[in-house]
Amino acid sequence: MLAAALVAAALAPTQAPAMGTGSVPAPKQVAVLDDLFSPSKVSVRRGGSVEWVWAYKNLHPHNVRLLHGPPGVSNKRYRSQTAVRMYDFERAFPKPGVYRFLCTLHPFSMRQTVVVRSVQPRSLPAPVARGGVRPVGWAPLSSAAAAARVKRNGWEPRPENKRANHTVPGPRELRAWQRRSDMPYADRVDGAFRGTTDEIIRWAALKWGLPKNVLRAVAVVESWWRQSTVGDAGDSFGLFQVRRPYHCWGECLIARRSTAFNADYYGGIIRAYFDGKMGWLNTVEHGKRYRPGDLWGSVGAWFAGRWWTPPARSYVQEVQRRLRERTWTRSFFLAG
Repeated sequence: MLAAALVAAALAPTQAPAMGTGSVPAPKQVAVLDDLFSPSKVSVRRGGSVEWVWAYKNLHPHNVRLLHGPPGVSNKRYRSQTAVRMYDFERAFPKPGVYRFLCTLHPFSMRQTVVVRSVQPRSLPAPVARGGVRPVGWAPLSSAAAAARVKRNGWEPRPENKRANHTVPGPRELRAWQRRSDMPYADRVDGAFRGTTDEIIRWAALKWGLPKNVLRAVAVVESWWRQSTVGDAGDSFGLFQVRRPYHCWGECLIARRSTAFNADYYGGIIRAYFDGKMGWLNTVEHGKRYRPGDLWGSVGAWFAGRWWTPPARSYVQEVQRRLRERTWTRSFFLAG
């Protein structure tokens, strides 16, 4: 009972496994507590993933290291950072077998077993968009409801974003933008959140039912997580490079000044693509017929304005590379 209570305290509610096309089961969560992994044994299907979450009440540092796994599996892939609290580490398991982990700082008390079954999931995108995507037609959360689900940890790799991260559009500015926008979910976009850059990304992912790591990877490609980024010869702005005249107008101040609005708009338009709200994509050049339920097609359309054309494919491949690499956790990214 004590272990169950500790886990409940350590782990906030998470999204349910997605049921839409191209979705995958949510990762199994493991609490990293002081001197204890809980549960100490988990089982996943081949291709599934496990997410270790450091409890916010921890007093001591811990890490996750693969002691040994199936033949051919690299131990280096399964090595977390050493952290005390409010950190998460997620890895997929493409090869069946038994994986044994430990914390090198507490090797006797902190051990864990992950059993990977050989049953293949029905649909497994490559790479896995971990955390899944809510199904077509899912109603977005309100900004307040999404904010309540964000696990705040204070991690900020881009402190220079602070001012924009704490700027929320005013009612007049927001109404003026909404009156002009033809984005199907414009009335749901308000940028009403303040936090670190990573918290804003996770908030937008929660609000729009999208995988947080996909948004993290897109933000790497678009801006290296710098809200001050200006691209496309001075026409694209911010974390996700909201571009004029397609998504904002004039000086685009609403997307430049507020990181949360920038991320909120990106989440809204990706959800609109995914939900099948952009039928015009079948009236212009396209590599595949546009239809709802295609997350990667939606990501590519943000860049190319077209559905699965060669530029869209190249962009998706770069986002997927950053997703596999988890660039936002690498030292060269954190160095700026």
